Amino acid sequence: MMMAQGFSIVLLIFYMVLIFGSIAAAVFFIIAAWRAMRAHESIAESMKVIAEAKGKTAARNTES
Repeated sequence: MMMAQGFSIVLLIFYMVLIFGSIAAAVFFIIAAWRAMRAHESIAESMKVIAEAKGKTAARNTES
């Protein structure tokens, strides 16, 4: 009978580690997705600034 009780404790600990690990993985995935979205926004803003600067340079070159 003692072995059955020990096994259930080990199983409970295993399930707790599994649940907490799953929660940690979900949080990590959400944070990674959010950071990737922010990086894409930053790249898009930078490309917009570069395109505007190139447009102004091209307009200046055609005037002269």
